[in-house]
Amino acid sequence: MKACPKSRMIPALAANNAAAEGLKMVDLRVPSIGPAKQVLFVLWHIPDGAQVNEGQPLVELETEKASVSVPSPASGVLRQIAAPGRPVLVGQVLGRIETT
Repeated sequence: MKACPKSRMIPALAANNAAAEGLKMVDLRVPSIGPAKQVLFVLWHIPDGAQVNEGQPLVELETEKASVSVPSPASGVLRQIAAPGRPVLVGQVLGRIETT
C-alpha cells in the first residue's frame, strides 16, 4: 500500500495547529479604500512562510483611482490565504501573521 503524499495544510487547520503550539494568528484584512467595496488584489510583496516586521509592506491593492500598499499588522511569519490577480472585498482576510 502506497503512502499518501503530504498535502498542503488548509488555513483552518493551520490556525488550529498554531493555537495548539501557543502561537497567535493576526489577520491581514483588506482595508477600506475610499468608497470602493471591492478592490483588485495585485500582488504579494513577501513570500509565504517568510518572517515579516510590523509595518512592512505585504500586499498591493488597486482601485480604479488608486494603488495602495498594505503593511503588516504585526511581526511574525506570513501565511498567505488569498491569491493575487482577483477582486477582493473590503474586510476579506488575505493572510495571517503567526506571532508568538
